[in-house]
Amino acid sequence: MIRYRELSVNPAAQAVEVAGKRVSLTSREWAILMQLLTNQGIPQSRSRLEESLYGWQEEIESNAIEVHVSNLRKKLGAHLIRTVRNIGYVVEKE
Repeated sequence: MIRYRELSVNPAAQAVEVAGKRVSLTSREWAILMQLLTNQGIPQSRSRLEESLYGWQEEIESNAIEVHVSNLRKKLGAHLIRTVRNIGYVVEKE
């Protein structure tokens, strides 16, 4: 179980709760969230996040990461993921 502020993540069940309420994530949102949570305090570049989501053969939309991060912020709270200008995204270390 991973706990971060009011967020609870159960990797084995791929379950996420915010303040005790279950939140449904897509597989790509899940992958981004796990990448950010397991690397707390370390900004993850857009290209690094793309590598964790897509295979070599897949076509990537230019704003796909931004869309997934935006959806995560809507579902989990805008304060969770911080944009690091010209670098990528980070979940601050607690």
